[in-house]
Amino acid sequence: MPSPQPNILFIMADQMAAPLLPLHDVRSPVKMPHLARLAAEGVVFDSAYCNSPLCAPSRFALVSGQLPSKIGAYD
Repeated sequence: MPSPQPNILFIMADQMAAPLLPLHDVRSPVKMPHLARLAAEGVVFDSAYCNSPLCAPSRFALVSGQLPSKIGAYD
């Protein structure tokens, strides 16, 4: 019987360059078998939009659902 709600695992990591991951480059030297399995059995988004080039304002925007300029998160 399917679950009434989807299981969502949101992973946010600093300094993880997507083009270097084996999910996007089969020649990658990075080893990540558990994340690779999750990706193979789930959904991988190939592009995303970041509200700010800085870490903290971008995270504030994510958790608040507001633009950094609207909540005063500039640095």
